[in-house]
Amino acid sequence: MAAKVITCAFCKGSGKDPFELLSGLSRCQVCGGSGSVTIGEPAVACAFCGGSGIHRDQRLTCTACGGKGMIAIRQPAGKCPHCQGAGAEPPDQDFLPCVLCKGAGVIMVKNREKVGAIRAVPASSRGGPASGGGRQESPLRPAD
Repeated sequence: MAAKVITCAFCKGSGKDPFELLSGLSRCQVCGGSGSVTIGEPAVACAFCGGSGIHRDQRLTCTACGGKGMIAIRQPAGKCPHCQGAGAEPPDQDFLPCVLCKGAGVIMVKNREKVGAIRAVPASSRGGPASGGGRQESPLRPAD
């Protein structure tokens, strides 16, 4: 799996804590103040946080992508049948990432005809402030 260095999604490349929790001089906890992170490719924008790296309705790093805004995946990938690509558990539990795709919104599939295939976009080709992917996903497959 190839790796790519991209702009940190959590601090948007500033290297500073975006919420200034301890002080205005605090470094970003995701990139350590460098303003960039490393992501394995192929990767998709984190469906759980929408690629922002920020946990929903909180001032914390996203639990699905680790604050990088992108999640490395395995190909071929298709929309998660459990969360329908939203990356979150049902609406009454939307503070938790999906148990099947772990917040990515996609899972690895054996048969592309079973689940609509989704092609990952290399981190280098994304527009706007770039962000990085979190941990690598396990090769989960939908139940037959």
